[in-house]
Amino acid sequence: WTPPQGGTIKINTDGSVIGDRGGYGGIAIDSRSQCLFSYSGKGDAHPVTYQEMFAIKRGLELGLERGVEKVICETDSMQMLAYIRDNKTPPLRLLYSSSDHSIFDI
Repeated sequence: WTPPQGGTIKINTDGSVIGDRGGYGGIAIDSRSQCLFSYSGKGDAHPVTYQEMFAIKRGLELGLERGVEKVICETDSMQMLAYIRDNKTPPLRLLYSSSDHSIFDI
């Protein structure tokens, strides 16, 4: 792990599902490796991609609330990375299960 360049924050996120419970979380670090904020949440056992999407979205929202303009987001979800990188919409089943939480709103 390397810190971001000055003026940029790095948000590291993760989501998981175990049984009938799901959760997500993240941490934001600045160029001095200082924690700016962290967050977590829990929810129903939606697909793990939903948890990953909500973790990224929440991190971006918290960054925007703090006036952050440049963000690097790290995730272990290859599926979410592909959606964001290729500017593709997730499958409809994912969007419908999380209609109030779409990362593409940001």
